[in-house]
Amino acid sequence: MNTGKVLGERIRRFRKKKKWSQADLAEKVGVSNTFMGNIERGEKPFSLETLEKIATVLGITLYELLIHAEDLGKAQQSEVLTEIIDKLAYRPALEQKSALKMIDHLLDTIDSVKKSKN
Repeated sequence: MNTGKVLGERIRRFRKKKKWSQADLAEKVGVSNTFMGNIERGEKPFSLETLEKIATVLGITLYELLIHAEDLGKAQQSEVLTEIIDKLAYRPALEQKSALKMIDHLLDTIDSVKKSKN
């Protein structure tokens, strides 16, 4: 997946979290609905200035948007995994560690059940 598409998907996720339509975001950023659709689909190049406006309107930093998009592109993570990361990203480290322990325990349980069935 190319960086433009990954970044566009990330923008779309942040927009949907705010329960905004594409038209809502386009209006707030000052671009056309068509152009915003092209950005979210990764179909057209856009300026750093536009990206900064999008991040500001979404209430996130440009750094948060770019770094996370880069990480997603490298890993080509599933949408479910991305959602898990989004939910944990801004939690305190202690909560993240607790969530990891719970996930480890859950996966161990799943593996045990699978082994017992075989």
